[in-house]
Amino acid sequence: MLLGLDRVLVVWSGRDGRGRHGRVLHDVPGATRVQVVWRQRVWRCGDDDYTRKMFVEQLPDLVARRGSTTTRAVSWAIGQLRREHATVHSLARQLGTSWKTVWRAIEPELVRLAADESRFENVTTLGVAEHIWHHVDPL
Repeated sequence: MLLGLDRVLVVWSGRDGRGRHGRVLHDVPGATRVQVVWRQRVWRCGDDDYTRKMFVEQLPDLVARRGSTTTRAVSWAIGQLRREHATVHSLARQLGTSWKTVWRAIEPELVRLAADESRFENVTTLGVAEHIWHHVDPL
């Protein structure tokens, strides 16, 4: 059974004629920017009974659906935001992408992490760093 479908006539498709097309993904930068080319499998359904005609391989452990940033790069970017106080713009520059591309990749994970109430389990006191406050004359 292919992709959860039974009794479906499936023929190979793809840009290379062998049922695959290259998909460029942005990964954690090393000494230079790193790009991974994933030879993603593509299938075309020849059965007229199905409305969906194209099926594309998905690897959620590698990259989010329709994403261009690897899950490893997303984890790295969130770590940079948390520990190194990096900006999304600086991460985009390091990954060789746009601000919007990085934000689309990290936002769902940040929302998921923010919703996790267990991160406050052992917290007894919250403090405020006074050096962050800007004291100005109200006049």
